[in-house]
Amino acid sequence: LEDQYKQLKLFSCHPNSSIFLIGDLNFGNVTSQNVKLIQAEYIENQLIDLQKLFETLLERGYYSILVEAGSYLATKLLETDLIDELNLFIAPFALASTSAQSFLESTAPSNIYQTQNFKIKELLKFEDDVMISYTRC
Repeated sequence: LEDQYKQLKLFSCHPNSSIFLIGDLNFGNVTSQNVKLIQAEYIENQLIDLQKLFETLLERGYYSILVEAGSYLATKLLETDLIDELNLFIAPFALASTSAQSFLESTAPSNIYQTQNFKIKELLKFEDDVMISYTRC
């Protein structure tokens, strides 16, 4: 990796953890033992096949995976039934904008009978922020 990126916390993690760089790009010479490169398989519209990616991680012995996702990836993970725990963070900010996004895309089920069921596992407060941890029912 470029010298300017070597000091980023992203590339220095807990000794028992790994960071995955996923895609079809040449990532250069990665020297950290905790950074793993995975060549992704793609489906239509150049989207990564999430099911195959998670199968690859499982085959490599990774059973617990943290994904920090935006609304599009979070929706895709829910649609492909690849989430068993969901952590939502709530901050005390009001966005009065038509461009503000939900944590799920509009393709998520709009009918309660089509939804996936989760229950609250834990509720934590970090100063003014709140984290709600859900697990699958």
